[in-house]
Amino acid sequence: MDDELYEEIMLMIEKAWGRNFDNAKRFFRSKGKVSTLEKYKRKWRKEFVEDIIEIIDKVELG
Repeated sequence: MDDELYEEIMLMIEKAWGRNFDNAKRFFRSKGKVSTLEKYKRKWRKEFVEDIIEIIDKVELG
């Protein structure tokens, strides 16, 4: 994953998690997979999760 895309995703996570950004960073770095993100739909707005999944899909299909 290139740095620009990583930063874009991190900004989206920061916006969604707010004060819990450090937790979000750890989560994303350790488990940045579509299947894991699917499990967190209850914590994140549905549109946010779908955006992240779409970005990751683009990277994986690259």
